[in-house]
Amino acid sequence: TSLLPLFAEDEDNSNRPKVDQFPVTIFSCFSGRDEIDTVAKEILRLVSEEGLSFNEIGVVGRTLEPYLPWIQEIFSHHSIPLTASAEKPLVQYPLAKAVLLLINLPLKGYLRSQVIDLIGSPFFNRRPPGRETTPRPDHWDLLTRKLGISKGIEEWRRVERQIDRDISVAESANDDEEPKTMTIPASQVRALWNLFIELYSDLGTLPKEASWSHYVKAWQTLLKKWLSIDSETAAEKSSLGLVQEAVLEVLERLSALDVVGEKISSTHFLQTCQYWLERASVPFSDNSVKEVAVLDAMAARGITFRVLFIIGLNEGLFPRTIREDAFLRDRERELLETVLGYKVATKLGGFDEERLLFTLLVGAAKERLYGLYQRTDESGRPLAPSWYLDELRRAFGQEKTKEITLPRGVVEKEVFKPFDRRELLPPQELAIRLILTSKDPMPLVDSCLPSSSLYRRGSEVIKRLETITETLADHDGVVGPLPDYWKRITEEGLSPTSLEGYARCPFQFFARTLLGLERLKRPEEVIGPGPADVGQMVHSILKAFYQELIDRKFFLSKEKSTDITPILRAVMQRVFLDFEQNNPIGYPLAWEILREGITILLEQAVAQDLKALFESGYSPGTLEHEATDRLPENWPSPLNGLTIRGRMDRIDYQPQENRYRVIDYKLRSGKSRHPIDKDLLRSALRGQRIQAPFYLLLGRKYAGQQIFESAAASIDAAFYFLAPQWPEGPLVVEPLPGDAWEG
Repeated sequence: TSLLPLFAEDEDNSNRPKVDQFPVTIFSCFSGRDEIDTVAKEILRLVSEEGLSFNEIGVVGRTLEPYLPWIQEIFSHHSIPLTASAEKPLVQYPLAKAVLLLINLPLKGYLRSQVIDLIGSPFFNRRPPGRETTPRPDHWDLLTRKLGISKGIEEWRRVERQIDRDISVAESANDDEEPKTMTIPASQVRALWNLFIELYSDLGTLPKEASWSHYVKAWQTLLKKWLSIDSETAAEKSSLGLVQEAVLEVLERLSALDVVGEKISSTHFLQTCQYWLERASVPFSDNSVKEVAVLDAMAARGITFRVLFIIGLNEGLFPRTIREDAFLRDRERELLETVLGYKVATKLGGFDEERLLFTLLVGAAKERLYGLYQRTDESGRPLAPSWYLDELRRAFGQEKTKEITLPRGVVEKEVFKPFDRRELLPPQELAIRLILTSKDPMPLVDSCLPSSSLYRRGSEVIKRLETITETLADHDGVVGPLPDYWKRITEEGLSPTSLEGYARCPFQFFARTLLGLERLKRPEEVIGPGPADVGQMVHSILKAFYQELIDRKFFLSKEKSTDITPILRAVMQRVFLDFEQNNPIGYPLAWEILREGITILLEQAVAQDLKALFESGYSPGTLEHEATDRLPENWPSPLNGLTIRGRMDRIDYQPQENRYRVIDYKLRSGKSRHPIDKDLLRSALRGQRIQAPFYLLLGRKYAGQQIFESAAASIDAAFYFLAPQWPEGPLVVEPLPGDAWEG
């Protein structure tokens, strides 16, 4: 084929030599995926209609990197065998990811997430000889979250302290809720610790400094022990064997650095190994198979095909974007070469290289040429077609150049070749087309697809969901009978917090309470105690402090001048120390600032509270009291007789007036009060704050259980807001009188 007319500079087309003309088809596709889909269907059409064999067809792009996932997926769905020059990054394979996790353990201080991901990998050897316990990585994940392990051997030793007992892991719950728990047996705790400490010991035996070859041999041994990577398996021509071969090849290349003659640190070796593993690649396919050739433009030079598809004919892709260096122009680069003899490649020479590559590709087609470009990228941004397509039109002439603009929709494509041939469509795609054209796909689904029953049920559900009516549909809000949940509610009781959650959003209540969905904590991402942790510490401090005063009979003493500050600080010190041992605290300075803030807040709040107690005659009687009761039988169904429960932070008693007061602590960090915290009665009627009414009911039962006469005792409730930034803070009391809830 004469290629002289391509990129000719004369504007008189009549004087140009003509190319030996063969059909040229240009497809305008909506996206890059559509390009590959079009290529796959046209290949099947050429094979079925025109008798071509797969190895006579080529698919070429300036670069295949953006198309590789679609090529692998779509060619597989269309059962098209292929051989490719491209290579997949090694890090895309799960085994390579496990290798990187193992390498990063000493580099990142045994980060919890990396340890769990590694021992949960299917390639990790979790059962060396001598271990009988069945590994449960899911239990280990929950256990390490429960223990608040972030990283470092000191935090991992929390597992060692628990190896002799079962561990109860509870779902997150509010103050007055009893969380659902699951038990992790001690055998699993021991298995995790034995596995971790053995792994830690193996990695810890590596010297701090050694030669490259010494580290290579040591890591070859570690990879064989923990990930079963050895040269025998790597010799197999399977996908797993190719990955293992690539990993070992990277290590072998590092051993050649011994010629430098210097010892290097373990950290330097691991960082270098990780660097080259992340840049290694594995052949995309077996190049010995003679099928459809999928090549990049550089690999396709000198190869001819009966039919050739050139994909990615967009500006910036083919030709690639070429810019002259703003600081060292090509003129200066040429001067450096010609005068000083120092070779510096010019930038603008890339235009000639791109034109040459395109010319060679066009010449590689013997009988037919296809050019494809996309109109938009993945984000919907419009893309410009390559100006090389204009050269094709001029060189081959309009009469031999056919242009097809393919629409985006599945149904609209049906009138265009090669999408008009239904027998060339994969079963899933054909079923979708039948559905969109209001035709029955069931014969196809029953014969070709494995989930016909799932499709039947799903189509019925979709039909009902898409039915537009003025009222609720048949299944809106219907979850069916829930005997197990209702049995648990009647036995254990309904908490006010769960009822508030239901009033706020029924679906969230359903998802969390019945389906058990919740967000798992990642201790390694915790930069310090969160609001829930601070609230829990404050509750623990107040409980322990007032319990200490009760044990010392502080409230029965007539002498009220006792300095309680040392008692409060000793209690806070114990709570802080316990939190440090079992939870990540983040930056030490931030932790110290938080401790100081809590100390100042509680010292002021306790002083104000004790003063109010002495003036009113109240004294704390019970702390963290859990109670259950039943709603009256004359209440509307299904509330009548329903069990309710709650955990009351403190119950005070005033003997002179025979009056009880149920107190609930609320920690607030904002600068002003939320409207729902200003009027508890109104918030309760709106279903926003139901704790106070619950506590009134539970408080009456508590009063009736006391030894002394309290049948006519009055019951009040109050929220104690610990709000250091409120203008009226740090302790703000919001009461709910018992008579406000009567009637």
